[in-house]
Amino acid sequence: ELDRNNPEAVYCMTWGDGIFKSDDAAWSWYKLQDVLNEQFGYCIIAGPAEPTTLFAGMANSGLWQFDTAAWKWVRTGPGMTSNEVWHAAQDPSDGKVWLVGTPGAGLFRTANAGKTWQRIIAGLDITEIYRIVWHPAKPGVVYLGSKRAFGTGGGGVYRSVDGGLTWLPDNTGLSDLGIEDMHITKKGLVYVATQNGIFVKQD
Repeated sequence: ELDRNNPEAVYCMTWGDGIFKSDDAAWSWYKLQDVLNEQFGYCIIAGPAEPTTLFAGMANSGLWQFDTAAWKWVRTGPGMTSNEVWHAAQDPSDGKVWLVGTPGAGLFRTANAGKTWQRIIAGLDITEIYRIVWHPAKPGVVYLGSKRAFGTGGGGVYRSVDGGLTWLPDNTGLSDLGIEDMHITKKGLVYVATQNGIFVKQD
């Protein structure tokens, strides 16, 4: 993950060795954790709207936020009930709004930069949220992808137009509902990667 305020700063989440940071464009690294003792994590995200806000999604201890003033990790606020976090994404038009995806508890949202969280269920019939991507040119529009479908009619891609509060499925044309990755260009091309290939549509 890149620091958008400093092109020399890079963050890296590892599976087994914790979190590292580089201040010289990845030529050298140092460990970026103290009270965060867990070594296994899925993601580290610096928000595009407020790059100083840094969240880490771990495998066993949930979601952590990096306090840049105190230079330490702190547990996120109440309402986040999952101890395993797969992905997080900050609203590029509002730095206080974040969405967090988990493998079993579904989707969580904060509107106050992680002080409190609410679980989002409106329109979602999935509980495994693997990727979350905000539209860079349409405020409030955000996509999520489920790595595995749960039950009939579940899985695949969902789209929200109100900042992640409510969702509708968006799977027309997809032959595989197990989503591995997603990306949206500034021109609104939505790319979805699955085990059966890459799909694209215009938003």
